Amino acid sequence: SLEGEVASLEAEQTSALSKVNKLETELMESKGQVGSLEAVVTALEGEMNTMEAAMAKNSGFKLDADQRLVAKEEEAAELKVELESLKSSSERQIVSLAANVSSLENIVSSMEGEMAAMEKE
Repeated sequence: SLEGEVASLEAEQTSALSKVNKLETELMESKGQVGSLEAVVTALEGEMNTMEAAMAKNSGFKLDADQRLVAKEEEAAELKVELESLKSSSERQIVSLAANVSSLENIVSSMEGEMAAMEKE
């Protein structure tokens, strides 16, 4: 009977050791899977960093392009003001020239009148 109990206990011990070995094997497999997942996460983090850097670079290009656009718009506005000023100045010069032409026509007409009067004398 005592030998039977010892044999039974030895069988339970062997079974328990087998279960411990099985659990240790599962634990090692889980650690391997965790390691694989950590590698995947690290790779994804690397890809995210690359994408963020690309986005920052594109954002910089966009900012630069926006600044150039604003500069061009300001330049266009300045040129428009300058054009309006030249147009106004040209219009004043045309009015002045028209007045001078009219004055010269009056002088010519007056001189023609004087010449006609002199010819009659």
